[in-house]
Amino acid sequence: MEISYSTIVATVIGGCISLIAQIINNKYHIKIEDKRLHEEFMKLHEEEVYRQKGEKRNIILKAFELLNNLEYSVSQTQSFVDSEKKISVIEYDKLYQGIRDEINNFQSIIATYFPDLYDCSKELDSKNGAYWLLQRSLLATNYYNEKEQWKFINDRLISIVSDYNGYIGRLRSELINISREL
Repeated sequence: MEISYSTIVATVIGGCISLIAQIINNKYHIKIEDKRLHEEFMKLHEEEVYRQKGEKRNIILKAFELLNNLEYSVSQTQSFVDSEKKISVIEYDKLYQGIRDEINNFQSIIATYFPDLYDCSKELDSKNGAYWLLQRSLLATNYYNEKEQWKFINDRLISIVSDYNGYIGRLRSELINISREL
């Protein structure tokens, strides 16, 4: 049996065409799979970015809640309330410990998530301590017996509250800017 050259050539050409078709088909499927994987990756990436932004927004919300509590605790209003209640120095020290816990929580959030704001939070803490000492002194001072001393302490207290509110305002402003960028 003699096989003609034309049969061999036809078989080789047919095999080559089949092989080329398979290569083209494989490349097409690889491109489709690459595109699908890329789209899936982008979707997962977007979901992760969205989740992280949501987490950061929740952290900013917590920081704001703590700032609001701290702002109220160091205010002329609170000073007046504590003075009118005739709260003792010992009772005030116990209240201050709760405030310290909030300051520590706030500073932990700032140090972890917003380290550029940490110096401002330390200043806020410093003013909080000064307020506590002055309010403590004010509570221990009898207005009727020591008017000049009481007025001096109260004037210093007003100054500290003003400085404190300045730091709170700066921190809020920075947190709002961060939130806007999310």
